Amino acid sequence: MTTISLPVDQIRTDADTQMRVATSAKTVDEYAEVLKELPAITVFHIDGEYILADGFHRLAAYKKCGRDTIPCEIRQGTLDDAREFACCANKAHGLRRSDFDKRKAVETFFTIPGRDALTNSEVARRLGVTTPFVKNLRDTLGVKVSPASHHGAGSTKRRLNNLIPSVEAAGLNRLIPPATPDKSKTVNVALPTGNKNEFAVVLLTHFNPKYLKSCVEYLGDIL
Repeated sequence: MTTISLPVDQIRTDADTQMRVATSAKTVDEYAEVLKELPAITVFHIDGEYILADGFHRLAAYKKCGRDTIPCEIRQGTLDDAREFACCANKAHGLRRSDFDKRKAVETFFTIPGRDALTNSEVARRLGVTTPFVKNLRDTLGVKVSPASHHGAGSTKRRLNNLIPSVEAAGLNRLIPPATPDKSKTVNVALPTGNKNEFAVVLLTHFNPKYLKSCVEYLGDIL
């Protein structure tokens, strides 16, 4: 990761990466008084654009003070990477999140391809919320529970949690290729047949369970 100063007007804030339901004017005012003490904001460099993933109040404070540039931690990745990073932000720093903020983060997290394959406890760990909070929202949203969610901590199915690295820890997620719907409403997915575990994750994420029997040689003891 690289830290540089970028023009504030080059940083996009409209890419669905703001996990707070409202901006706190009080927090912006407080930050404006201590600009030099604030950490760099986090932006993702995607297709030549800089997408803000963490630091909306800090950016607002710099704008309030009339600053032209702001220190930025630059990450490379996709829009989904930026959105996941945003979902996990603010759990240990910044303005305390409201329950509405937490709800928005969980809801957004489940819209990222493959994240519904994570167990409730793993989602809770990554987003800094409680497991019951995630479970209640999953039920409310009608997000199908992953088969891994039904097994204890020692189960081999829990390996799915490790196969989907968090953006925070690993920088990028490349294990689950994004699905590409075509005009006939089918889904084209690149299956990593060279790796049994990655194959299983992609299959469980994108395919109807009735097709799994034909793939037993790749799934091994995961099913």
